[in-house]
Amino acid sequence: MDKIVDVILDSVSTALGERVKEQVQKQKLNKLSIALKDMIQKDYIAKYENEKYFTQLDGFLEANRFYDKLVRNIFLIESDSSKTTLSNEYADKFITEYPEFQPFVQQIKSVVLELAKSVYTIIFDSKFLDGNVAYNIAQREQTIGMLENQSVMLERIEEIAQRQSNFESFTYNLYKNEKKKNDKEAYKGLHKILCDESCSCFEKEIAYIKWISKHGDLKEGLVYIASNCEKNKEHDRAKKYYEYILGEYEKEEYELYNNWGIIELRQNQKEAAIKRFEKVLEYDKNNINALYNLAIAHHTYGKICDVSLTFIEKAFKIDSHDADVVSFYAAVLLEKDIKNCEYTFKILNNALKSNPDNYYLNINLGFVYLFQKNFADGINLLEKLNQDYPNNIECVSLLGMMYAMIGVENAEKAIPLFEQAYHITKEEGYLENIRLLERGWFFDSVMYNYKRYEIYSDEELMLYNKSKCRSQSNLYLLY
Repeated sequence: MDKIVDVILDSVSTALGERVKEQVQKQKLNKLSIALKDMIQKDYIAKYENEKYFTQLDGFLEANRFYDKLVRNIFLIESDSSKTTLSNEYADKFITEYPEFQPFVQQIKSVVLELAKSVYTIIFDSKFLDGNVAYNIAQREQTIGMLENQSVMLERIEEIAQRQSNFESFTYNLYKNEKKKNDKEAYKGLHKILCDESCSCFEKEIAYIKWISKHGDLKEGLVYIASNCEKNKEHDRAKKYYEYILGEYEKEEYELYNNWGIIELRQNQKEAAIKRFEKVLEYDKNNINALYNLAIAHHTYGKICDVSLTFIEKAFKIDSHDADVVSFYAAVLLEKDIKNCEYTFKILNNALKSNPDNYYLNINLGFVYLFQKNFADGINLLEKLNQDYPNNIECVSLLGMMYAMIGVENAEKAIPLFEQAYHITKEEGYLENIRLLERGWFFDSVMYNYKRYEIYSDEELMLYNKSKCRSQSNLYLLY
């Protein structure tokens, strides 16, 4: 903590130069130091030290001169970035260096921004700045923020939609590799180790090594060790094991290319992952796992493409009841054209006959109901789903939008759902939804997987507003 404070104080001195010696009393520096220590301990370390990413983030910010740039951003009038932009920039750099924390990216951005805001406040409160300078900096920050909001509003909306889309895609059970057949007594021993929740990953690895020593089956033992490395987020180690196993036993274990490719997807190595999945198809052109993973790979890191649709459609033809395949196929069809609702409704209901409780089949059916303006059935479905799967962002936000939609107009139920969605994601778009509802607005359009969809056409909206004696047309987006 003291080191962080020292870095900030050094940055202040550097930014102000000789003015520190001439204009700033030592007592003020001491007060600043104490205030920084209290803030960092109470509002930063104590709040976040138990987070998985905190240790790496803390060291990363110091090593990458975050505090120096933040302080310069405060004191240099010609600075052209706001603290929000600066914080997001460093958070993005951190995720690039530590991709295993990608699921926490929004929380990390909030943490860094909170730290930046606290440093701003403490430096202002320390009386370093005279009134005019402080006012100018505050005005500059506000102006920059306004300009940024205007220039990136549409991009940010698309980014939010993309992030939500990517999250949904990855949760369609990316691990679709079949379990090893335990047709040998020895393999049952391996499976027993795998299922032992009382053992740590390290203890399991020792147990696998002992199993190899006892049974002399290096290949099978290494497969389990590689899987164990994946679970322990030792992705590079896992890839090395898969590389060795496939180098020696490719014809027998070619499906492990799926596992290897999944790791590379998580590391944002899209092209490498695609090559792994394609390798599986060289041995089995109808391998549903590889086809599914290829569809995910082509879709997740970019807008919808016909290549992704081709792969998931082929997987669907192989097994039209596979819940993961049908879920993703339905999502892609809806994204491609809202006119696909009727066909999507059919394939989802067909798959639900054998998978009635599958979350993603049901959530996509909810989207179909929304697009078809079948609000009654949609609300019934989503209310039950929200009870069975509480705090799931897709369900919470979709149900909130259903209640906020023209044709339902139930702000009393929509607002708490958007509040819940904000607490889950920290996305400020949900707060904006609440503000609009509180002002009496309701929604006629949504953003779904990069695209804006009009639930009501202009003609329908005019007729609806006329029937309600309204003079305005209200529109906002589903975040």
